[in-house]
Amino acid sequence: MSLVATILGWFIAYFIGSWLGISWLRRHGRWIGVTPNRLQKTHAFLE
Repeated sequence: MSLVATILGWFIAYFIGSWLGISWLRRHGRWIGVTPNRLQKTHAFLE
C-alpha cells in the first residue's frame, strides 16, 4: 500500500509542479522553503 501511495503522491506533485511552473515557485517558494539560492543550485545540478 505504501508503494502505491508513494507513486501516486509523486505523480500528483509532478503534475502540480508542471501546471504551476517555475514562475510560481520563484514568487511563492519562500513559503515552502525554496530560496532563490536553492532553486539555482537545483537547476544547475539537473542541467
